[in-house]
Amino acid sequence: MSGVKELKLWQESVALAADVVRTVKGWSREHRAFGEAATEAATSLACRVAAGYAASATHAQLVEYRAAERALSDLDTRLAVARQAGLVSSATGAQLAARSVSVSRLLAGYVGYVERQVAAGAAGAAAATAPL
Repeated sequence: MSGVKELKLWQESVALAADVVRTVKGWSREHRAFGEAATEAATSLACRVAAGYAASATHAQLVEYRAAERALSDLDTRLAVARQAGLVSSATGAQLAARSVSVSRLLAGYVGYVERQVAAGAAGAAAATAPL
């Protein structure tokens, strides 16, 4: 049986969070709160992916994966602000952006898959309750 650690989406989410941690660890005290918020968004993303994987019901999986999408959007926005403010070099910004795009694509695939499962379940339930 495979676990969440074998899931490419989880691996990429964790790697992105680690990259964010490494990026913000050297920031000055004036920027520490901003860095902590970025780290929290990245960590939340990885944790939501794990929670989605662990959820037994498809609806619960969808809720968690949607929360992961929101955390990724939050992180992307914080990183864009950091780039604009000169807190992140262009090379580091490009590396983080590339990993973020990878996570976004993988996550979109999972969301689409779970949405189809939810829709199929709803269609099956409607057919089962339809009068003959």
